[in-house]
Amino acid sequence: MRRLNFAGDTTSEISLDRILELLASIHFNDVLSVVPTPETAKITRYKSATYKALFGVDFLPRIITPDCIANISFPLFARPDRGQGSVGVFRIDSFEQLQTCWTAKLQYIITEFLPGAEYTVDCYTDRHRKLQYVCARERIRVKNGICIRANECLLDEFLPIAESISQRIPVKGAWFFQMKRDAAGSLKLQEVANRVAGTMGYERLIQILNKMSNNMVMRLRRIVW
Repeated sequence: MRRLNFAGDTTSEISLDRILELLASIHFNDVLSVVPTPETAKITRYKSATYKALFGVDFLPRIITPDCIANISFPLFARPDRGQGSVGVFRIDSFEQLQTCWTAKLQYIITEFLPGAEYTVDCYTDRHRKLQYVCARERIRVKNGICIRANECLLDEFLPIAESISQRIPVKGAWFFQMKRDAAGSLKLQEVANRVAGTMGYERLIQILNKMSNNMVMRLRRIVW
């Protein structure tokens, strides 16, 4: 029996994404393992790998590095390279804080500050790498990094982004990505994860209720007609 090895991880780092990363690296004999591939797990686990896979698209935030600090303006935003959600993120308001991030033991991804609305986009890609489903929602209220109130959004802006991510990162099954608007109102990517989002249950409930409502309408039509 193989045990999962979390050596080197702090308690806060042992998350669902970390578990998926480990499970993806294990070959189970005669067992169907519904987890991402090792390649996908590594790309989505590290923001640096995610941004590298998506290099050239217009929805990545500006990334601040030590050799690219010309014309930067504060505030900036720091997120752990290996992490998820809002765990360990913070705002940077000075060069002193910025320098501290670059010399810290924990590796951070530092980007432009995104002050606008935040969104989660649920997706499903089949085994042929074809995007089959997309549903976007605005994160209205967040508690402990989990969205507890959301509004469904139109897909006009989000569908092309979902298709672009699906083409460049080998995601399969349920996955999601999160975005925020920058100061000009443009959508910028925060992260991608190849798993079910915490509030995807909200969206699925809405779909079920809509289906039930449609079925009731059809039954009433048959009765009337």
